[in-house]
Amino acid sequence: MNRRKTSVSMAAVVAVMLLIGGCIVPAATPAPPSAPSASPTLSGHFPTPRPQPTSEQECVQQGGQWGPQGKAGLVVCNLPTLDAGQVCTDVSQCEGTCLAGDDLAATAGQCSPYTLNFGCHAIIENGERMTLCVD
Repeated sequence: MNRRKTSVSMAAVVAVMLLIGGCIVPAATPAPPSAPSASPTLSGHFPTPRPQPTSEQECVQQGGQWGPQGKAGLVVCNLPTLDAGQVCTDVSQCEGTCLAGDDLAATAGQCSPYTLNFGCHAIIENGERMTLCVD
């Protein structure tokens, strides 16, 4: 029964992540163009996500946070990313997401410290600042 519960939880996490694409909303006020600067060093792409730990023990061994995540309270592992803090200009360049900083004109951000990023965050997608809300 425990294995079935884990499978259902993992399926729910995958469903939530697939729905994220519909929650990306452009910023209300377009940011003015930023001043030209040196091209940032971009992190690599992550075409294949790492396997998600299915037990608390596996999660903790990999440095993750095991417990309820998001509004639904799904019990899953939130792993630290391998590229945390690296410069990015699109969410596809990060294992988690590309978080925007405080500069509203910025066209680059930093890769998030964790793979799951519930709540509302300013992100960078295709060089544009947007707001992403994940429940």
